[in-house]
Amino acid sequence: RSARSARGAGAARRRRRGARRVWLGPDLGWTRCPVVDRARLPLDQDLAGPLLVEEATTTTLILPAQIARLEPGGCLLIREADA
Repeated sequence: RSARSARGAGAARRRRRGARRVWLGPDLGWTRCPVVDRARLPLDQDLAGPLLVEEATTTTLILPAQIARLEPGGCLLIREADA
């Protein structure tokens, strides 16, 4: 693995707060989802679901077919993965 990808993997681990099992309906059932701290999300980087984004007052679920991106203005944009 390159030094750059190793640094990226290390940053991803620091953003994580663990994982939780989440019920995603009868088709997917209980799914283990990584939990990340919104305050530590990088700007303008796509994050694929399933994923839980936590902050002090809310938790946002990013579904398996979705991509989340934190914009420079602070908005968490969620879109379909194939869009």
